[in-house]
Amino acid sequence: AKPPIFLIPGISNDLESMGMLPQEAAFSGRNVVMIGYPESWHGDVTNAFGEAAEKSSSYEPHAAFFKGAIKSISERPDIKAKLGDASAIELWGYSAGAAMVTEILTDSEFQGMVADAAIIAPPNNVGLGELHIPGTKIAIPDPRAMLHEYSQILRPKNLNDAPKLTVNHRATVEYTDESRARHIRTYNALREKVEKPNEWWKKDLKVREGGKITVISYDDDQLTKSYKVADEIRQNPNLDVVELSGAH
Repeated sequence: AKPPIFLIPGISNDLESMGMLPQEAAFSGRNVVMIGYPESWHGDVTNAFGEAAEKSSSYEPHAAFFKGAIKSISERPDIKAKLGDASAIELWGYSAGAAMVTEILTDSEFQGMVADAAIIAPPNNVGLGELHIPGTKIAIPDPRAMLHEYSQILRPKNLNDAPKLTVNHRATVEYTDESRARHIRTYNALREKVEKPNEWWKKDLKVREGGKITVISYDDDQLTKSYKVADEIRQNPNLDVVELSGAH
């Protein structure tokens, strides 16, 4: 009887990247729709989109993509047959996907569409790239943050086989050096935004009346460090902060 969950993963993640979270939700009886990024292995991104992402000072181009995707998916007859009534949805986002959720929840149309929202391990204004040694004022480069900088070199090198390495690969996607350059351009534009200060909790975030926006913060999340601003996030009366043990 609950609305379907629309889940936006982390930066440039593919659909498999969320591991057991969507599977456990499905096992519990929920309908889950995951949406990949246009620059992910499952997607195809244009130079125009990459340019828009570079020029925008906000997440607006990506947020517009996800808003359009949510509406398009929920209106497809074959999807409706599986989801049922998607006039109300739950919107979950992890890491960079959480940033997308905060952008979407400022849109009055989606404020009336989203019944509940989950903002999981969100980026914040602490800044990425540094690891502070407890009990000191010493900061060193965070190797986990550095993985974002070099993540593209960790991806499959064989462009012809890359689509086959993902469980839900699209047979119509053909990867070339030129398409990969478009993907990396867009990824870098988004990564730069994720790493910049962003006091997203000061936005006018809303869901349907009676709904709840839950922020999930991990006490050892050295990548986004949302635990450092948990008390500030609580100042927004529309946000319910849940602090859990764990890393990013």
